[in-house]
Amino acid sequence: MMEHYCNTVRDDGNFRFFCPNCKKEWQFFLVHHVLSAALSGEDLKTFAENINKNFFRTSPGIQQCPYCHNNCERDLRKKFWNKNRVVCPLCSARRKCEREFCWCCLKSWKGDMKSCGNEGCDGRDVRLHHLETCVLKQIGEVADVPSVRSCGRCGNLIYHNGGCKHMSCKCGYEFCFVCLKPMILEVCQWQCGGPYDECPVAPRQTEIAEISK
Repeated sequence: MMEHYCNTVRDDGNFRFFCPNCKKEWQFFLVHHVLSAALSGEDLKTFAENINKNFFRTSPGIQQCPYCHNNCERDLRKKFWNKNRVVCPLCSARRKCEREFCWCCLKSWKGDMKSCGNEGCDGRDVRLHHLETCVLKQIGEVADVPSVRSCGRCGNLIYHNGGCKHMSCKCGYEFCFVCLKPMILEVCQWQCGGPYDECPVAPRQTEIAEISK
């Protein structure tokens, strides 16, 4: 049963594990230890790699360098540069010159301030594809709700796996998964009613919030 649950988390594109009973989050090293009794060494390695990929795919501010796989961030403070141009500090230190890649297509940066110069790259955030193609689901009495949403504050992708429509991102932003309206913090009140009340379904998101620096 544990193996089935973990595979479901992986296949749904998630990387966090919660106890089905008390909802307390399980640390991955504990999950890894339990699965080691059921999986071969190679299968366990593949499972960990897939969970790692899920984390990087949904994390709003991190991409892996396509050359050295170092975790890199965009420097959004450099307004004069295309925001999708990323310099890997590890590769650059080794080469003693800047090694650049495109945040979107993960290929070597060949262009200028307008484009990375790679054929087929439109400069769109890679997370938009998941928002545009995710399956629709029912939450409470509301049908046809996108199963993936982007946090309105930090851009993190959030998958709805069950429970009510009210969601809390790891950055602290609380919002309704159905209508996308945030909680009114001043009075701790939801604009869309109770956790299982019906509310209008917001369309698929076409923009992703940038991380505040």
